[in-house]
Amino acid sequence: MNYPDSGALFKNNFKDNERKPDFKGEGNWRGDVFEVAAWERKDKNGNTYFSLKFSEPFDKEVHEQSNPKPKESFTITETEDPLPF
Repeated sequence: MNYPDSGALFKNNFKDNERKPDFKGEGNWRGDVFEVAAWERKDKNGNTYFSLKFSEPFDKEVHEQSNPKPKESFTITETEDPLPF
């Protein structure tokens, strides 16, 4: 974020279900960086509003440490020559 105490939202071109936000972006408030997600909604009178969610920035290293990739599995098969013991 280039400007302090500001942020930006961009249309989410990867939205494929209602749970994913319509807009995503990031902001900076008093030096703290955060992610922003927004859903476009309608109230009971048909007025448009945005529902927002703020979260810590995504950290790839932390995510990989807390969600390690599964180890590769392998299968042992019988061979034609049995072991001599």
